[in-house]
Amino acid sequence: MKYKKSFWMDKTDLSQIRTFEYWNNKDVESQKIWSIPDNDYQLLGNKFLSKGLFQQFKELTNDIDFSNTTGASLASGNCILESFIINHTNQEIDKLYCLEMSEHRIHHYAPKILNHYQIDSQKVELCIGSFYDLKLENNTLDFIVLCQAYHHADEPKKLLKEIHRVLKAEGYLIIIGEHFFDFKIVIEKIIKHPIKYIINYNAFRDSNHLMPSKWQDLFPPNKMKGDIHYSIDEYSRMFKLTGFFSNRMIFRKYKNQGFLLRKT
Repeated sequence: MKYKKSFWMDKTDLSQIRTFEYWNNKDVESQKIWSIPDNDYQLLGNKFLSKGLFQQFKELTNDIDFSNTTGASLASGNCILESFIINHTNQEIDKLYCLEMSEHRIHHYAPKILNHYQIDSQKVELCIGSFYDLKLENNTLDFIVLCQAYHHADEPKKLLKEIHRVLKAEGYLIIIGEHFFDFKIVIEKIIKHPIKYIINYNAFRDSNHLMPSKWQDLFPPNKMKGDIHYSIDEYSRMFKLTGFFSNRMIFRKYKNQGFLLRKT
């Protein structure tokens, strides 16, 4: 099947995104399971399910009726989660926009995976662009999915405002795959931080670490991948300030947490 491909932003503008080069490195990506090595879809599916992302999606959205809805998945990668959502949620989703800034993921790998899972080509549009600039009218989507994506946003409030704009009244934002650190790990970090600061362990103070420590001092961002770690208070404050009610679920087995947000 042929899937509609769209360009919501040109490559020149996309290349200005700080993590563009990392996520568009074809050589690196070709070594990952998500590139479907040897066309082994069974191995790909097993690896994906072992990460628990679809299970987390189902638990968070257990009470949502997706019948005749239009949604979007932002930073959708190769669309394996999206294939499971369309096939196993209730098969009544009308359309899903899948947005990604990695061309080889969304326009090369994604069609192969969607075709493997026999996803109706009329239900999906594969878009290259930025999740800060959704080429959609106001109040047009019933739901949006961010899977292992929210923590990559340099400007999370800007992202939430753009999502709020395109969601319908009482539309849903489903955030899954966010990092979760249990109480024991947090306490260990809090105890070790002042010691490292005092003795300047590995030039600790020269790395912009502060005293007293903030959450990003304990769990510093990964600048190459763009990973940013937030405390529960930071999540809650961002959601509330941008017009969302939020519910949180912790998935300890996968060391993840997720959020179901509803537009107010």
